[in-house]
This record gives sequence, structure tokens and C-alpha cells, in this order.
Amino acid sequence: HTRYISVTGVQTCALPIYSRPLPAGTFTGDLKSQGLNVDLVGSVGMSEQLSAYGRFGATYLNTKASASASTASFVGYSNATKDQIVADLGVGFQMEFTKGFAARLEWQHFFQVGDSTTGRTDIYLFTLGLIRKF
Repeated sequence: HTRYISVTGVQTCALPIYSRPLPAGTFTGDLKSQGLNVDLVGSVGMSEQLSAYGRFGATYLNTKASASASTASFVGYSNATKDQIVADLGVGFQMEFTKGFAARLEWQHFFQVGDSTTGRTDIYLFTLGLIRKF
């Protein structure tokens, strides 16, 4: 079984949206984080086509939060932005169908995204992706 260590860079974007009815009005919240990560990736072949991998590194994120509320007697709106570098880690599996085509199933964790103005949270990302090697 083959073992690899590599460095990867990926653009990441997460778009959770929150909306809730209020008595005689609504509340809407929007949190958008996007960025670029650089990770050290270690891979172990489990068979000719299937491999497992782990990754850890750092991600630059730009997080934007907005909120609005409206009722019969009140309308309010707020915006906040935070640029930061956070730690990330992940694990996944890759299945190669041909030398140039593969699929990945992955879980990633981004630590302490945002701050007191945007809201602070960890982001957990599950992805299923296709890879085309050139």
C-alpha cells in the first residue's frame, strides 16, 4: 500500500442562513465564510483504488454576518465582518476510478470561526467531490 504526504490549497465557502418568524414580524440572519486553506495531507492506500487520508493546516477566512428584524413597530439591521486565520483538520476517503478521475468523501473541522461581532462557532463541513487529474 502506497503512502503519500502532500500540501494542498482549496477555496472554502460556507453559507448557513437563518430565518425565524416573530410575533407580527420576522428575524433573518445570514453568515457567510469564505477563504483559502493550506493543509498538509497524509494518505494511505487501502487497496489499488481506495485510500484514506488525514489533513491539517490553516485557513484564511473572511466571515460576514448580517441580521435584520422587523415587526409592526421596529425595523433593525446589522452587519459585521471578520478576517482571520484559523486551524483546520479533516479526514476522508478517495476512490480512483481511472488514473485521471476520482471521487472523495471528506469531513473537515474549522476551529473558532468569527468573533464577538459576527458570532463565534466551529464549522463542520462534509463534502462529496469529484477530482479530475491533468
